[in-house]
Amino acid sequence: MPKILKKIRCAFMSGLLLIGGFAQACSDLPNICAEHERITQENNDYYATPIYADDNSGDDNAHYDHYSNRSMRVNDPMQSKMSMAIRTAVDAIKSASEKSRNAERAKKDPQFKAYYYGAWDFFQDKKNAPAGEYCAAFYWKRDGFVKLSGPAGDYKGALMTFYGQDIPRPSSVQKVRVTLNQSNDKPQTVQVFNYAMSGYDYGAITMAVPTIEALLEGMEDAQSFELVMDGKSIAKVDWEGGLAARDKLRQCVRS
Repeated sequence: MPKILKKIRCAFMSGLLLIGGFAQACSDLPNICAEHERITQENNDYYATPIYADDNSGDDNAHYDHYSNRSMRVNDPMQSKMSMAIRTAVDAIKSASEKSRNAERAKKDPQFKAYYYGAWDFFQDKKNAPAGEYCAAFYWKRDGFVKLSGPAGDYKGALMTFYGQDIPRPSSVQKVRVTLNQSNDKPQTVQVFNYAMSGYDYGAITMAVPTIEALLEGMEDAQSFELVMDGKSIAKVDWEGGLAARDKLRQCVRS
């Protein structure tokens, strides 16, 4: 079993994410629940205020343009990264039939190259975060996004979050079961947190890992992940450069 899966499975087997309601889980692990309450509150705040400077969501022809043609209002570091990634992806989808053009563009446009071939980004997932906290590594490649993060405030563990258009977007944070597939390993069914990405047609799946060191130790240079819910694939990510990303993330945590 790959090391990241071992660490994640250990967390679930130890009762970190319990069967039952969200409130019941909170009574047993306040740190994780406090983190997700923070996520929920931030999502509510984001829904109340548009991410973009204008709002033409009522325009029937704005299905793509409402991502790619607006000026962006930056709410926090993660929103900025997701906005960049999604807007680039949407732009690529609009010209998907021109694969040779996309490959040529990737040679000239650094942002598009990151989208096309995959890239890591590193930041603190909160403005004015204390040193060593809210450290995040964000990997994006075409329509696959994943963030590795932690610790954060009172929460001393780590989180692994997948984003995708096929991930459900519940109105509030939900606990669900998904099957996590990795190459050369048997599928593992685990409990996770599922919530909506505010302002986007994207959902998120977050897995808790006991400590940031456990997450770092489980990272390999090349890894692939697939999340399956109710027999349907809802997210796929395959990364390269995982060891260098691990070192950068560890550097932030130890700063």
